[in-house]
Amino acid sequence: MFNNTNKILDSLCYLSILFLPVLFPLIVWVICSDNVDVSQYARNAFFLHLVPTILAIGIFFAIIFMGIHPAIQFRSWIIVAFIGCVIIIDVILFIYNIVKGIKCLL
Repeated sequence: MFNNTNKILDSLCYLSILFLPVLFPLIVWVICSDNVDVSQYARNAFFLHLVPTILAIGIFFAIIFMGIHPAIQFRSWIIVAFIGCVIIIDVILFIYNIVKGIKCLL
């Protein structure tokens, strides 16, 4: 029974990218710190969810900086390329989290 609960928690940590990214794995990581297996999966899921969040914040500030600074306005293609790279990374991490969550259940 305990092993099945661990599998479900491990899977939910990765699948929380769909409903509560960053926060759910962090809560599980803190609450289950005494259980090494669950804590490890929660920590990995937390960092995998944190990367897209940091990249999105980076895009936000880059767009604001590009809009404010007049000397950089002609280089808007850099922002478009950056946004494209971030979207590709986010999609790859999203799919990876879903696959990893399903693997934890099996």
